[in-house]
Amino acid sequence: MAQKHDIDPDQLVKSLRNDANTEFEEKIKTIPRAIRDEIRVLHKQAEAMKPDNAELHKLNTYIDWLIKTPWAKSSPEIDDFAETAQILEEDHYGLWEIKERILEFIAVKSLNPRTRSPILCLVGPPGTGKTSLGKSIARATGREFIRMRNKRSYPNLYRRSSWPHHAENRQHRNQ
Repeated sequence: MAQKHDIDPDQLVKSLRNDANTEFEEKIKTIPRAIRDEIRVLHKQAEAMKPDNAELHKLNTYIDWLIKTPWAKSSPEIDDFAETAQILEEDHYGLWEIKERILEFIAVKSLNPRTRSPILCLVGPPGTGKTSLGKSIARATGREFIRMRNKRSYPNLYRRSSWPHHAENRQHRNQ
């Protein structure tokens, strides 16, 4: 007669969850802490959702994208101010105030290279030159141009309250 194994379904589920969480933590261990914390929050939200929830796929896609993003990868930066000014002038007619602001941004970075460079965010309606300015800046600084679009796919990148300086501003106002 075959022996009957006593398997506790709750223990099995708990064991599978522990294995999955260990695997998940292994995947995110090299990601910067702030992003890793955000991924954990999103992962808990995804775990709490029902499998037939329409948002679950979007959330899992976003989490996968965050995990697969090469956070530690960077390219050496060229900080030749004169060349940057020349490339911006060649690529764009007019836009004096915008080009001046970009050059200020690059000058500050080149004067103090040890400081963490803030993100330069180009905002505006379609067709105003945001992408071409980004490509020019990338070319001038010797960086690869990467375009991130479709804010519905990456909701937390576009939620102003999740940006670090907005969080700091809220914190100062509350004190």
